[in-house]
Amino acid sequence: MTNTEELRALWSAVKEAMREKYVQSVIDLWFDVYTLVEFDGTRAVLETDNAFKHNIVKNQHLENIRHYFEVTAGFAGEGKLRCIGIDAEEPSHE
Repeated sequence: MTNTEELRALWSAVKEAMREKYVQSVIDLWFDVYTLVEFDGTRAVLETDNAFKHNIVKNQHLENIRHYFEVTAGFAGEGKLRCIGIDAEEPSHE
């Protein structure tokens, strides 16, 4: 999936599913800084330029993000987080 609108719609659907675990203010604060830049059914790549939030999300919420991609898109693949200008790609934590 490379269409920006499709990627945006999928990430919105994932964040909506995350409301099962997180209140909206948490989603707005921690997850809205990310943009889904790649999704091919086996790999999802989220990107941000906010290093502070990136470090917290990758260390505390990556597994939950993967879970909600699986719930929303039927995908049990690799989830990656990137912070522009800070790191290339985070290794998967599988």
